[in-house]
Parts: sequence; structure tokens; C-alpha cells
Amino acid sequence: MPTDPTTVVPPMTTRSVDRAVATIVTDHVHDIRQSFKELNRKGCWREFFTRVAQEPSINPVAQENFLTWWTQLGWCVRGYQIKDDDVLLDGLWKLLPPYAGGPIDLYRGQGRDEKIGASWTSSLMIARKFARYGTRLLEMYDDHGDPSPTILEAEVQRKGLTARADAVVLTARQVTAAHIICAPCLHGHDYEDEYIVDPRKLTISTSDAV
Repeated sequence: MPTDPTTVVPPMTTRSVDRAVATIVTDHVHDIRQSFKELNRKGCWREFFTRVAQEPSINPVAQENFLTWWTQLGWCVRGYQIKDDDVLLDGLWKLLPPYAGGPIDLYRGQGRDEKIGASWTSSLMIARKFARYGTRLLEMYDDHGDPSPTILEAEVQRKGLTARADAVVLTARQVTAAHIICAPCLHGHDYEDEYIVDPRKLTISTSDAV
């Protein structure tokens, strides 16, 4: 039976993935970073994530470097290259530094009909901000860290923003390490109090954020 050409991985892609998988079990920072750049250039993150999920262990140095990369470009890879949350989440469990803390209440702001993502926060205010305004206020956090409610409202007024009508806040109470993949906020990436969560089989409640 002929092979479906849409399922064949090009040889150049396979070699890029092979190199990346080989580097993440080492502590060679330069090689790790170069391999991530190559995956980005070749657009083969999905194949990489699929392979990584089968690896028994990843070097902690590689995990820290991947976390830095993920906080900058992860949203792009999820939406435009991987396009499969099962593949994404299975890979993230291996690629990110593991969470070893206790249970914590977590929140996520989004549109009512949006697919539940992996980025959550321990701050209800930040979740409401994302629910109401999406990413239109991200530069505030880049410039100032977590703003106060007063500063946030002033920025909303200055930009003339209107909250979206379908804004909701998802709440998960006392989430444990069984669902928390990583806590970027505990690794020096502390704006937005972010936690990377596997929402599969997680008990979640929803409330309006308007």
C-alpha cells in the first residue's frame, strides 16, 4: 500500500529532531539553545514534542533553558505548529522543570468558548485581566511587573479598552503537583504569577468576569 505523503517526515526535519533529542539529555547549554533555534527554523516542534514524551528523563539544565524559551515563544508553537494539546502537554511534562510545591488555588482568564489552555495564575486579578482584555495589556507586565488594580484600571482607560462580553474566569481549587507541570513564577519568571497546568481531568469551575 502506498505511504500517505502527508505523514512522511522530511529527512532534514528528522535530523533536526534527532539532534535536539540528543542535546536535551546533556548539560551543554550552547548546543541546547542551538537545537531549539533549529527546531524553530525548521518548524518541527510537533515531531520533537512527540519524541520527547517517550524519553525517560531530561537534563535539568535543558529544562531550565526550555523554560526560558517557552515563556517567550510557547504561545506561538502551541497555536501554529503543534496544534494538538495532548502532544503539547505530554511534551511539557518532560521539558519543563517539575513543580514540587504544595496545593494551590489557580485561575485562568479566557473567553467562554475558548479551549482551556495550560497557562494559569495564582492571582485572581491577573486572571480577570486576561479574561476581560486578552493580551492587550501584556506590555504593562513587561515594563512594570504586576500592576496594582488602580494602575491597571488607569491603563485600561488610557487605551480606551472595552472588556469582551464572553469573559470568564476558570477556578481550580487546591491544585496539586499531579496537575501542575511547572511554576515559572518560582524560577525567576515571576510576572503574572504563572503556573503551567495540565487541565486534563482537572476539576474546574467557571464564573463571569464582566
